[in-house]
Amino acid sequence: MKDKKKYRKTDKMILFSIGFKMITIVTIIVIISLGSITALVSWMFRDDIRLAAEANNYDVNLSSTRETVYIIESIHSDSLTLIRTLNSVGLQSAIAREISDFFFEQNPRVAALFFSVPGQEGELLINRDFFLSREIDASLAGSYRENNTTPLTRAALNETFILNATPHFGSPLLAIFFHWQNGGGAVLFSP
Repeated sequence: MKDKKKYRKTDKMILFSIGFKMITIVTIIVIISLGSITALVSWMFRDDIRLAAEANNYDVNLSSTRETVYIIESIHSDSLTLIRTLNSVGLQSAIAREISDFFFEQNPRVAALFFSVPGQEGELLINRDFFLSREIDASLAGSYRENNTTPLTRAALNETFILNATPHFGSPLLAIFFHWQNGGGAVLFSP
């Protein structure tokens, strides 16, 4: 009988079975190893993720820059072609009016084009549809030309630059001032 009591005391001393202890030890080892691997991988790839994000940002900015340069060069080139064509056919001819109307139909973001011709006052072509659609007074194009004779003179001296015309019009507009064979020109357009 004493052996039975002794056996029962020992039975009460065992709080956890060997299976439970093994499961606990294996679980702790797995959690520690997975946690350390996860922390190590996160630490190692943190710089790679940052570099990939920077490269992506660079690519997006480069693409936007290329598109902007393309738009500006296209507007500049189309404007030069129009000025040369108008100068060739005569500025006051019916063909010149048709050509300028066609130009504004094909370039709806262009608001106005003005250029100087040696010995003459200069020409101002206005895209009336542009001003009507944005509810802007078209006479502002003439006043902008009058207020910017210095940039037009600089453009005639072979300088090309872009000015922000937004304050004058109260609407987002840019002006490209450029040189052409006989003087200076400028084109107002919506960015």
